[in-house]
Amino acid sequence: MEGDALVALCAELEDLAKASDELCQAVNASNHREVRRLYREVAPAIAAALGPSGLGSPSLKVPPGPAGAVLIRMLQEASARIIAGQEALRAFRAPPSVPEDDLLRSERGAELLANALLPLDWEPARDLIALVGRGGENLAKALIALGQERVIVYSRSGMHALGLPREVTLVQSLEEVGRAVDELPGELPKQVITKRLPDPEITAGVHERVVAALHESFEAAQARQDTIRQFGELWIEQAVVNLPAIARSPSIDLMQGLFTGRPMVIIAPGPSLRKNVHLLPKFKGRAILVTFSHALAALQRANVVPDLVLALDPEDLSYHFNGYRIEEPAALVLGARVCPKLFALPARRVLSFPAANSTDDWIYDSLGDKLHLASGGSVAHAALSLGLALGCNPIVFVGQDLSFDEGQLYVSTSCDGETRLEVSADGQSFQLAGYSEGFRNLMSVGGAASSRKERLVTATGYFGGAVPTSATFRMFRDWFSRVARAEAGRTTLYNCTEGGVHIDGMLHEPLEGVLSLLPEARISVDRLLDGAVAATCMTDRRRAALRLVERLLPSVEKCIDCVKTYVLLAPPSNQDRGVRRALETVELELASAIRQLPFHSIMPRSERLADTLTRIHQHLLTARAILSPGCPASR
Repeated sequence: MEGDALVALCAELEDLAKASDELCQAVNASNHREVRRLYREVAPAIAAALGPSGLGSPSLKVPPGPAGAVLIRMLQEASARIIAGQEALRAFRAPPSVPEDDLLRSERGAELLANALLPLDWEPARDLIALVGRGGENLAKALIALGQERVIVYSRSGMHALGLPREVTLVQSLEEVGRAVDELPGELPKQVITKRLPDPEITAGVHERVVAALHESFEAAQARQDTIRQFGELWIEQAVVNLPAIARSPSIDLMQGLFTGRPMVIIAPGPSLRKNVHLLPKFKGRAILVTFSHALAALQRANVVPDLVLALDPEDLSYHFNGYRIEEPAALVLGARVCPKLFALPARRVLSFPAANSTDDWIYDSLGDKLHLASGGSVAHAALSLGLALGCNPIVFVGQDLSFDEGQLYVSTSCDGETRLEVSADGQSFQLAGYSEGFRNLMSVGGAASSRKERLVTATGYFGGAVPTSATFRMFRDWFSRVARAEAGRTTLYNCTEGGVHIDGMLHEPLEGVLSLLPEARISVDRLLDGAVAATCMTDRRRAALRLVERLLPSVEKCIDCVKTYVLLAPPSNQDRGVRRALETVELELASAIRQLPFHSIMPRSERLADTLTRIHQHLLTARAILSPGCPASR
């Protein structure tokens, strides 16, 4: 009927006008928190109503006669009230005319400053503001009063900490800035604001370094979230498949106290490993030799037998072990989410560990394990975290290039030694080429048919100057630097790579020189591990794993039932209001059921959900059968 669209628009504008009236009242009352809440609720609707699909729509028809005149008058009155609300907002957002130093001294002034700092589209539960320097106590209180949940205060002196609200995170170093970002729960901020306060200790250079630390930390956090989105589904499935094997194997907890004060050498497969791999046999027995699966071929060719071999990535790394005598190292140390094939390797001992706190702890907490390894996204980070957790000192790195030596990614004697860089014509990016079939299969797990293009950047080199690296490697280096600086005075960290990037906070020394500093006392890793394994009750571990499976099964089954109900109700053609309400109810029930799963944060939120849940359910049933008493595989 002619005019129906206009009648509907009038009703919509009247609702928005009422909200605008409330907005004006909140502005007049200086209720900043309510102003922001109302803005977030109505701003998108106002933009749509006043835009080309609303008042500007050519399809709007005004009915003739008095009815049309009434509608026009209603539109004019509602629009005027909405515009009044927008003008009140502009006045509300006008910056204070008083100097900031004066504003910071009073609660009222800090309230005005806080309001001016935060954009109207600011999300207080998600976005983050960092105050840099002393003197921001009143401002921090005003931000919290506005509902701001994420506030970081950076100050070299923590003397004023008692004056800060308890919701504020106080940091006193760049390392603590990174840690505060790492510990943010939930989604990363959409917006981040840094505010330099009038503190004489905070020079422009200090402020710039804090801003850079925040940027680097959020870049690393975003990379971790991207990895979770890409691999989260695989992590969950493989961790569930591995549950029986994890229950049959001790965790790294058993090594606590075994190697306190003993040296550890971490051997990475970078190109510079060729320079000093010949020295590593001299470290055997004088230090715990730790390496990664990617370095095994190179070490075997150099007659180096490591004590511990680490693997944590979820892709199929079994090609790293082709032709390698895995029964020689003292232990194979596996992350919970590795490809299940690795747990079947004929290693002398298999230990396991949570590869990432947010994704694997649900297993190890249930088994009573305490030792968790922090990681910045690399197996090398996990190795350093292991050494620190075990109290090893000093910790020595070799082969940790984190850069490309003459276009090489790995030492030439590794299983992927022929992998090389192909740099773009403009020198700004690169792709990998010459990689093995096993490496190609790793990339296919992430959905790539070939190496993806990455940004080519530079970093300060081991010997100075600039060396080529990737943005990812640079983030890995920054993680090492933060940890090294935090360990200053407690643990001595050496970078003996003799090539690649310079890692701030570590001592850069030739490997041969460090060898002369190590004590002559011999370390029998085999003997120490034998005693620790004998003292571990594997029956209790199996029972705890079975209880975990029994708890998970009903929760997964509830999720599957909700998905099935949703699919039955959800044909696009079904517009019945009652069906829509039922769908909303099922959606809420499904969301609630998923939140009961300990790994809900990395569950896929897509059409794959039903298939993923079904596979997880089947894996749990298999795990229950294996873990149940009487099953030979559970012993």
